[in-house]
Amino acid sequence: MPQDDSSRIELIDASVALLEAAPDSERFSALLDGAAIADDWLDFPDALERMGALYRDGPSQKPWGVLFFVLNEPTAMTRIMIGWGGYKGAPSDDGEVEIGYAIAPAFRGRGLATLAAKTMIGRAYETPRVTTILAHTLMEKNASTRILENVGFVFVGVVEEDGHGEVWRWRLQRG
Repeated sequence: MPQDDSSRIELIDASVALLEAAPDSERFSALLDGAAIADDWLDFPDALERMGALYRDGPSQKPWGVLFFVLNEPTAMTRIMIGWGGYKGAPSDDGEVEIGYAIAPAFRGRGLATLAAKTMIGRAYETPRVTTILAHTLMEKNASTRILENVGFVFVGVVEEDGHGEVWRWRLQRG
């Protein structure tokens, strides 16, 4: 992967319209300016439904909410929505923000989740009060733990996460 390929991944802030259209590839594609939609991109449909309700019932989550990941392939002149993730709310009073991400199976193993994570980290650190970025994974070594290690996160312990039970917590401190 080239050193600076951050323009390959575009982070699209979710809106009520995008969240409602997401299960319908044709409508979703139209709202994403014709981007193709990767098969099986939606690993966590319940989470998408919860986020849709949150967006409908509350104030805008920008820039600390759901993001859709669009891969720009200039050589093929295509744009493909390959996954989603984002921030689990605005930074806390002590400067912590949590990220999460998921990539469609056909696009895994290409460094794209790492690129999405780096892009979210860079975006978070554009806000001066963000000092720490957190992430949670299953309690096992897997692709997500390798991604977090690759971008500089360190394992800090086991925590209880609502609805998920015990998970591993990872932390990245502002350099």
